[in-house]
Amino acid sequence: MKFKLESKNTTKTAIFLGAALIGAMASDGVIGLLPTSTQGSLYKGGIAVATGAGAAAVQGSDTAATATKAGLLGASLKQVYNVVKTELAPKVVTTTNPTTVQKFVNNSFGMASAYKRRMPRMRSAALPANIWKRSTQKEFKPVQSTVSSII
Repeated sequence: MKFKLESKNTTKTAIFLGAALIGAMASDGVIGLLPTSTQGSLYKGGIAVATGAGAAAVQGSDTAATATKAGLLGASLKQVYNVVKTELAPKVVTTTNPTTVQKFVNNSFGMASAYKRRMPRMRSAALPANIWKRSTQKEFKPVQSTVSSII
């Protein structure tokens, strides 16, 4: 095996990586379109298998075939990662003083925090428009009743 940087290989690699990234992002978009009851690991695994089989079925070596295969592989790998993370993350024990191996495992499964309690994700659309009101001192202060109703 030889390593030689050529513009032809660089272009093909850039197309492959770009298509794989777009495929991974699009697969999460497809999962987001599904009803909440069907966003579990079984459906993500099904999408991973289907896109992996689709990538294996793509014939040809032209740019379109390479981009299609890379996009499908990116979607498949992203959903496999989502399933592994969902299923294994609760089984990974986090501690306040993790060892190097524990840090590696926690970071691998998206649990970089050393604390056992993680805050839930909050979407900005969940915040009401009137969360900030102008006070008499002309500075912004949060409305306590609105903030406490969210939390």
